[in-house]
Amino acid sequence: MTKEVNPVSLGDQTILRYKIWKKNSPYLYDYFQSKSLLWPSLSVEFLPDIERNDEDEFDYQRLIFGTFTSGASNEFLNFGMFSRHNEVPLRESLRNSLDNFDSVKGEISPLVLPSSKDSKNFNRSCEKLSIIQRIAHNGEVNKCRYLPQNPDIIATINNYGSVSIFDRTKHPSQPLSGIIKPDIYCTYHKDEGSCLSWNPSVEGELLSGSMDGTVVLWDIKKYTKDEDSLDPYKIFIAHDNGCNDLKFIPRHTSIFGSVGEDGFFKLWDTRQGLDPVKSPRLHQVGINSLSFNDQVPFSLATGDAEGQIKLLDLRNLENTIQDIKAHEESISTLEWNPHNSLLGSCSMDKTVKIWDFGDNEQPLKFTHGGHMFGVNDISWNPWDETMISSVGEDNSLHIWKPSKSIIGV
Repeated sequence: MTKEVNPVSLGDQTILRYKIWKKNSPYLYDYFQSKSLLWPSLSVEFLPDIERNDEDEFDYQRLIFGTFTSGASNEFLNFGMFSRHNEVPLRESLRNSLDNFDSVKGEISPLVLPSSKDSKNFNRSCEKLSIIQRIAHNGEVNKCRYLPQNPDIIATINNYGSVSIFDRTKHPSQPLSGIIKPDIYCTYHKDEGSCLSWNPSVEGELLSGSMDGTVVLWDIKKYTKDEDSLDPYKIFIAHDNGCNDLKFIPRHTSIFGSVGEDGFFKLWDTRQGLDPVKSPRLHQVGINSLSFNDQVPFSLATGDAEGQIKLLDLRNLENTIQDIKAHEESISTLEWNPHNSLLGSCSMDKTVKIWDFGDNEQPLKFTHGGHMFGVNDISWNPWDETMISSVGEDNSLHIWKPSKSIIGV
């Protein structure tokens, strides 16, 4: 049964804010659709593949997300697919889409294409996000991430700290009753799992972090089928009171960063033993997320439990480049756009924000206010430089693209 949002629990201010957002949405987005999930998801990520059908002029894309049932039901790793027209501008039809908001399902229909005499599919709507595959999962899906060199391979970490590796092609579209069988099972962490990061330069290397404070490096290429589980390749004693996030530096084979409840950022090199290369305390409260900018070498962003974002240079971590109160509540995720220098942030204050810190006068470029509760995770679309997917505590998954006239990209 769907976990419904109780209007009483929202508060008058939240309801008013949502009504204002809905009223103004036709002017804010070039694309928007939402899906009401059976359970909230803590993680979302666009997959890098795209299917383009020239005959019907639609692009088909996939993304992954999980379930978070708090033990009330079975847990799943989900694969979703949606489509959108690859030529016709879509913003003109957004107003009609929002007018057709389904208050029972909590969904807004995807955009309806303007009619076109040149299209065989005039008046056809973009297909709503649908779940095309579900894989049974042990415990809540705290994080799910695809292997960059083979996006059919998915890593997850659960609320027990266990890491599972799934080959999507070896699982049916719907799970067989009662069968939970990851292709590789990785066990070491003694507490809840919090973060994952594949090495973009070395296939098969995976980092995992946990609230036990450890970071583990796994090498799935070392796994053999006669083993019950994969043993850690390296173990790093990283953070007091828990590791909240970690990431490999883009285009580097061995350097990664981690942040934790202790307010420290730590820089590690897997070639140089088990001690951090640098370990400054950047925040006075827990750091929840970090992100390295692929477009600007040495650029680091961190976000903390009080809504603060800091920008730093890895070569000079003693001096903060920018320090801004970005959100009213705890930041969940930071993610630099892979196409440009826009930074996305999401928070328990129910918003997703897009920042351009190259604009000193007005760095905040866009605020997405469509979620009714806190936002858990965001993902930039690798095929569209301003499209984002976001998942929230309100059981919603949103796919959206700010108006080009607003964001300027």
